[in-house]
Amino acid sequence: MDHLLPQPPRHPTERLVGTCPAIAALHTQLRHLAAFDTLGNPAVPTVLLQGETGTGKGLVARVLHDSGPRAQGPFLDVNCAAIPETLLEAELFGVTAGAFTDARRAKPGLFEAAAGGTLFLDEIDALPLALQGKLLTAIETKRVRRVGAVREHAVDVKVVTATQAALSARVAEGRFRADLYHRLAVIVLVLPPLRERGDDSVLLAQQFLQQYAEAHRLPPKRLSRAATEWLQRYDWPGNVRELSHLMERVTLLSPEARIDPQTLEWLCLPRAPTTTHGAVAPVETEGQPLDEPARITQALRQTQGNVVQAARVLGLSRKALRYRMRRYGIAHISDEGQDAGTSVHQAPRDAVVPAPAWEQKPVAVLALEVTWPAAVEPDAFYYEPWTVHTRWEHTVLEKVQGFGGVILQQGPSLLLVAFGLPRTLEQLPHRAVQTALGIRQMTAEGPATGEQTPRPTVRQAVHWGQVLVDTGASDPTARVLPIAETLAEPVRLIGQAAPGEILVSTPVRRLVEGWFELR
Repeated sequence: MDHLLPQPPRHPTERLVGTCPAIAALHTQLRHLAAFDTLGNPAVPTVLLQGETGTGKGLVARVLHDSGPRAQGPFLDVNCAAIPETLLEAELFGVTAGAFTDARRAKPGLFEAAAGGTLFLDEIDALPLALQGKLLTAIETKRVRRVGAVREHAVDVKVVTATQAALSARVAEGRFRADLYHRLAVIVLVLPPLRERGDDSVLLAQQFLQQYAEAHRLPPKRLSRAATEWLQRYDWPGNVRELSHLMERVTLLSPEARIDPQTLEWLCLPRAPTTTHGAVAPVETEGQPLDEPARITQALRQTQGNVVQAARVLGLSRKALRYRMRRYGIAHISDEGQDAGTSVHQAPRDAVVPAPAWEQKPVAVLALEVTWPAAVEPDAFYYEPWTVHTRWEHTVLEKVQGFGGVILQQGPSLLLVAFGLPRTLEQLPHRAVQTALGIRQMTAEGPATGEQTPRPTVRQAVHWGQVLVDTGASDPTARVLPIAETLAEPVRLIGQAAPGEILVSTPVRRLVEGWFELR
């Protein structure tokens, strides 16, 4: 009788797919560094992850955590740019009862909640200067003091940070503390952009096709030779995240079993006017890499000031780019000032506003209503309600943008998304329905990290209609006028939806019948 030998467990680094030298070196570094993450060691090294958006910094942080002795402890992450400054200190360090008006009870911060594990601080460059000193003290002394407290608490936490900015340039500009930078950069791991990883784009594409086929219970698609060559030529401004979204669209929207370059170009999101052969030209620099304000300025010049297109070049969402423009004071790009070295200035008060150029466009509209549990135990979850909401909102927006949607209206409980703006895309109703299904699945499954956090109740509705768009505006999605019931109908349908239900209007039903199971 033959006996099957048990397979050895996979090492966490195997979740990093790729064979290029940079990824192979990263595997070796992570396995080596994990041995030093011993519990109770006050000298556990901090790690700084640097890389463009979408290169997988969050995944690398999780793999590093899972590879060492802290794997059984909590892994908590926070995006420093997503939480208001007034809440960030309490979120990180905790509060005592009565520290401020709404602090009715004491609550530990993420440093305390991550004891015995890892705290991952993403977009560390957005941390306010006022908090940078307190973070430095917490890392060096392994002790934190809650807001409003006198006594300190000892913490045993490994800190991993990430940024896509050049922190050394921020230090030179006085926007980031030099002592904190040197403390965070004890170990620096640089993640390569996908365009520099050679054949890895094909390996990742095949993995994503298999992953999404299994998730949606569909036969996996196969890439033709010409399609693999297209993947290798493409510049991937959004890096691995963009590739993942494209393969999800291929799985859900393409009827062919064998994928060719035409299908990839068809399902690739619209790009800036400077593109050729469906690929976005990356922001080019001479000499040393530009810091983030300079890259944003150059991307805006490259796209003639179009914020939506510049965001795509940079691999950011429109909301994220607008946030950074406000933070850096980038209000208007001057063509005349380029040679003189002037990259940013305020628009003149008497500037001539061009007349609107209205164009009627078909759109699929997805409406989401989100409600949260009425009450939870005060110490049941690690995160403040604002952080839970922000994390969930970020995940939803990423799913929406992955299928080519843009946000028309966004409130605390209602979100309106349009598919087909600023450019018309193929299969708009299908994209809207697939997005709704993906959001429902994410809500049912909860956080990918397995953390215990409250889940929202979501009701969704999809409608098909027409809108008027000002195509002459720098951001056409900012000036949209609905025709008839285009925006009102999906909102009305939400009122008839049960929790977790997706309702579609009659026009959408006619267009998607045969693709989805409708009841």
